[in-house]
Amino acid sequence: MFQCLQIFLKNGLIESEPINLSLTKLINKTCEDFIDWAEISICTDEQYDKKKLYDAFLKAFPEYSNKLKQREFTYWLRSWADFKRFEISEGHSGDIRYVTFSIISTT
Repeated sequence: MFQCLQIFLKNGLIESEPINLSLTKLINKTCEDFIDWAEISICTDEQYDKKKLYDAFLKAFPEYSNKLKQREFTYWLRSWADFKRFEISEGHSGDIRYVTFSIISTT
């Protein structure tokens, strides 16, 4: 106990690293509703129309319709993919912008 007191007096209070720091950072960048929705709604190796994903999210959570723009939603998708360690491929065909999430192979 004295050793702990000496360390405290010498270094001050040492704060521990928060549990699930990366999840907390993701929640700060996006929101919990989006994360829960993405976990259920998005599958890997499937091509999605970004506009349709955006519309599906707003249909599930209409309270974001005045706050969330398509561009920010795309940022949320990228942040979520980074958190999940998915490879994200984006492209377009005419007016349709699409996104695909893939599991990064470790080999």
